[in-house]
Amino acid sequence: MRLCQTIPIVLSLCKKRGHDMRRYKTVMTALLLFNVPAQSATPKDRGDCDKNVGNAQVVACARVIDDEAESKSDRAVAFANRGKALRVENDLDRARAYLEEAIRLDPNYGRAYLERAFVWRDQFDPGRAITDFNKAIRLDPKYAPPTATED
Repeated sequence: MRLCQTIPIVLSLCKKRGHDMRRYKTVMTALLLFNVPAQSATPKDRGDCDKNVGNAQVVACARVIDDEAESKSDRAVAFANRGKALRVENDLDRARAYLEEAIRLDPNYGRAYLERAFVWRDQFDPGRAITDFNKAIRLDPKYAPPTATED
């Protein structure tokens, strides 16, 4: 994801938190002016992004996200992985923003809905959580909870 694609996510989070938008717009404009092309993702980045390895996962996923040569579905997976890592760190607003971008890139990626459902649950919004859990299960039945069966 290029910096200019990230700016709307950052600005919307800042606005929701009541920050002074003029200061953030100035910083974002400066970043755009000095935007340096992103480094290509390596096979190690892709592997680290797919694993739970803390900060290394976040950095690796950022490289995959920024690599325009990556497919939309691979970038959606990276956004979802980064969203999950942020959720685990209890940074729920940022986690949701990354998960929503994953869903935008690949609306049929069930795990992104599943992870966003966990964010909604953690934010005490059961209605949205249930909606996303149901969508995840419709897209990929393996996300359904196990059921008891009679012999």
